[in-house]
Amino acid sequence: MKPPNSKKEVRQILGFLSYFRTYIDRFFSEIAKPLTDLTRKQVSSKISWTSEHQHAFDLLNQSLCNATKLHIFEFGKLCGLLVDASNIAVGCCLIQWTEGKQEKPIGFASCKLTATQSAMSTIEKEAFAVIYALRKFRNFVFATEVTIFSDHMYLRECAPKSAKLTRWALGLQEFNIIWSYRPGSRNQAADCLSRLG
Repeated sequence: MKPPNSKKEVRQILGFLSYFRTYIDRFFSEIAKPLTDLTRKQVSSKISWTSEHQHAFDLLNQSLCNATKLHIFEFGKLCGLLVDASNIAVGCCLIQWTEGKQEKPIGFASCKLTATQSAMSTIEKEAFAVIYALRKFRNFVFATEVTIFSDHMYLRECAPKSAKLTRWALGLQEFNIIWSYRPGSRNQAADCLSRLG
């Protein structure tokens, strides 16, 4: 993940990392303090990125990467894919749940959109995000029930109206998918990956 250039991007990154704060070593707020200080009202929208900020950013990223190493994918158990699309990229996160029903990260992925893909309609971009996520994590989700968490749930309704969506809907039939609506405010992991991808 690239360092942020604006206060808005700092907030997106903090939202993403905070979503998995349970798995980040030590105290999340202690490590993230230099970054959260950048989001105060007194700070300009165009931030001044220092070595202190870079150190905190690197520490948080490394902690999250280490968290994914702690969890081995359990085949046969339910899994989920958090997906989102923006005008520049698609992002996704593969998750499973602990016994206490807490989401644990297994893997992250994002893909920058081509000029042609950027020109697609919103529903097509969101559908592409689902296709991309399923292909990326196919070896994990193929024989497992997978819940797709997205803030756009129109793929099935739109399929007859678009040849592209119809083809993609047919391609989804090989997977055991459950669709679940999750607003963008609760889908920070995929949202951040798609915006900063």
